[in-house]
Amino acid sequence: MDAINGQPALRFDGEQNMLEVALDINPKVMPNVTVATVFTSQTEDASKLRKVYGHDKGGYGRAAGLDNRGDKNFGLFTGIGVLGYFDLKASQPYLLVDEYSPTSFSGWVNGALTLDKVKVAHGEGLTNFYVGGSGTSYQEFWKGDIAEVLVYDRVLGDSERKQVEDYLASRYKITLKR
Repeated sequence: MDAINGQPALRFDGEQNMLEVALDINPKVMPNVTVATVFTSQTEDASKLRKVYGHDKGGYGRAAGLDNRGDKNFGLFTGIGVLGYFDLKASQPYLLVDEYSPTSFSGWVNGALTLDKVKVAHGEGLTNFYVGGSGTSYQEFWKGDIAEVLVYDRVLGDSERKQVEDYLASRYKITLKR
C-alpha cells in the first residue's frame, strides 16, 4: 500500500491491532533510547486515546500519541502524567524523533525541536515495545499509518539525529522545519 507519500506503511484500524516487538525499552534496561517514527493519523480527535508506540502498564511508561489529557492533542507520557507535545492534524505525515534519558525527554517534530529536556520519571513498563498501541494493559490502538520506526539504544548526537531525519524526510517526502 502506498500510504505515506508513495511509500508503504502498516495501516492500523484503531480497533484491535498493534505490533508487538520483543524489545524492552524500560529505563533500567535501556536508560537512554531514541525512537524515530514516520506516521499519519486518520483522526485528530484525542477523546479516544491512541498511541503511535509505547509499553505502558499503568504508570505512564514511555509512549506517545493522541491523548486529551495534555494541552495539545498529541501527548507524551512522562511517567508522572501526560504532557502536550504538538497539535496533530489528520492525514498529515509526521516525522518524530523522541529522545529519552532517565530524567529528561527531548522531541523533534518534522525536524523542529518541540520539547527540550522536559522532566520525566518513567518507571517500569511492559517488557515489550508496541507499535500502533501502548501495550496490553491499555492498548490505545492507533488509527492511521505507520511507515517506519527506528529504535536506538542511546541518545543520538545532533549530527546523527539530523542524518536520521534527513534520510526519513527524503524517503517519505516530509519537509523539515529546522
